[in-house]
Amino acid sequence: MTDPYVLDRIALISNLEIDDVGLIVEAILELGRRGRKRGIARKSVELLSHRSPRVRAAAAQTVGKLNVRSGVGPLIDLVANQREKRGVRETAAYALGLLADSRALEPLQAVVAEAKKDDALALLHRCAAGAALQLTQTKAHCQGTVCTS
Repeated sequence: MTDPYVLDRIALISNLEIDDVGLIVEAILELGRRGRKRGIARKSVELLSHRSPRVRAAAAQTVGKLNVRSGVGPLIDLVANQREKRGVRETAAYALGLLADSRALEPLQAVVAEAKKDDALALLHRCAAGAALQLTQTKAHCQGTVCTS
């Protein structure tokens, strides 16, 4: 049986017309903390394009924590978008590191090069560099084998 609280949070997030950004952020982060992938994976990916940067950042965090593979492309788009809010880009880079998908390596390396040039992007640099390192180590570990880690 599914937790009624979880069902309520999923219903809340499903109603994308809600104007209370704080409520959406709280709901998406709580579902991520509870590790509830079923019913929230698709909504989390959809919320990566929400109008609010706070919601986009919370969705990115949840996509990474829940290992939602369909979120890799949208997360790469967030990281690569230089007009995106820095906090959203940082969270998306962190989430890509959690997902450890090789498609993210090149875009993350580009962000590392960009961020090195600007002290204000120091955290973005660390997030992207850490995620790229994670991907490189995973790729090296799996070289020549069928790897499930």
